[in-house]
Amino acid sequence: MEARLIERDELQATIDLTAVAFGAGPRAPEDYRKQSALNCEPDRTFVVDDGDGLVGTAATFSLALALPGGGSVPLAWVTGVGVSPTHRRRGVLRALLLGGVSWAVLRRAGLIDERTPGAIGRAGAMFRPDRAPYCSTGF
Repeated sequence: MEARLIERDELQATIDLTAVAFGAGPRAPEDYRKQSALNCEPDRTFVVDDGDGLVGTAATFSLALALPGGGSVPLAWVTGVGVSPTHRRRGVLRALLLGGVSWAVLRRAGLIDERTPGAIGRAGAMFRPDRAPYCSTGF
């Protein structure tokens, strides 16, 4: 399985996969497809491809979080996380969110910040594919 960003021509297939994952049918309703296409940020939309097709998806929206006293900080709102019913309980979600797209890669791309020294390393270790998620000290 490969976790990666979507290609632009995979947008509609990704939207349909979300519909399947949430039990809305094999194809998303047309109004949902149009609205999702308008809101989608392809450079923040991830899929898992098992070699035969897309089996998992997740995305983030770019937002700004207002801070008390003024100002704001960038925020990634995670949305549309789903796995095809045919591939559940096989590590797709882990591969999607943390296995294939490591915290370190996201940080280098400028998509996340490390506020606590060592937090990204601990997050990466916590979700290694060879162990169950566990972190005794938290982030």
